[in-house]
Amino acid sequence: MERRLVLLENFTGKLSDPEMAHVGLRAVYNGRTQRMFIFDVTPNSPAAKAGIREGDNLISVNGEFVRNISPDKLDDMLKGPAGTTVQLATSRDNLLSRHELERVPLINDPVMP
Repeated sequence: MERRLVLLENFTGKLSDPEMAHVGLRAVYNGRTQRMFIFDVTPNSPAAKAGIREGDNLISVNGEFVRNISPDKLDDMLKGPAGTTVQLATSRDNLLSRHELERVPLINDPVMP
């Protein structure tokens, strides 16, 4: 059997990537209102606990005005390592609200009988 020498001089100790987390909302651009329309808020997510509801408008993410961006780019802005925060500005009935939400892993709750 042939033997191999394995050098670990470049090993950083990192075994896996950090767990990705999310705030629990999805939005899409509404051409009629020219705003990002929140169409889905995950129950028990940080967004839901902050009072964000379906039908609200998403104005900015981390101080960056979001308008007419793709849902994939928005999702990339909202997800990140667990425990980090994201700052959102939303509006409902023309009232601006600011939120600081902590990203958490969103896992499906088991179905209870």
